[in-house]
Amino acid sequence: MEDISEAVLENDTNKVLRDYTKEHGEKAREISVDKVGVHAIKQMVNPKALQKIETITHEYGRVLEKVGQETMQKYPAAVYPQSLLPYPKEVIEKALNDDLRYIEDEKMIVNIKNCLAFLIAFIDDEEANKRNSDLLNNKGFQEAMARRVNKDNK
Repeated sequence: MEDISEAVLENDTNKVLRDYTKEHGEKAREISVDKVGVHAIKQMVNPKALQKIETITHEYGRVLEKVGQETMQKYPAAVYPQSLLPYPKEVIEKALNDDLRYIEDEKMIVNIKNCLAFLIAFIDDEEANKRNSDLLNNKGFQEAMARRVNKDNK
């Protein structure tokens, strides 16, 4: 009997939230998760919108992984050409912020916040290339890298 009551409550809640969303539009999306719960919030969002958020987040994650592996060889200044991003910075930032609204796992929340913070490292291509090139061509940097490689090989 308890399962049936929970199902009725969940269905009724979903209906109320859908009706509220229809009536109040975008303002309804500002309801905090702590008031209605992540499950209810997810019900208010179009599944295609959630899928798009996930796609943007994953594609950006792949870029972060790639530049992370290439930082010392290509991007020692720790700035990256904006053209490497799969979407405009604003689109990625919005997707990550939207992601934060639907995730309950603390480790994922920290990860997404770190990804948001890392967006600042993607700058104008010309400026990023100049900064990285200047460092790669710097004699002191080259010597430091050679010492590090020698140390790592021992």
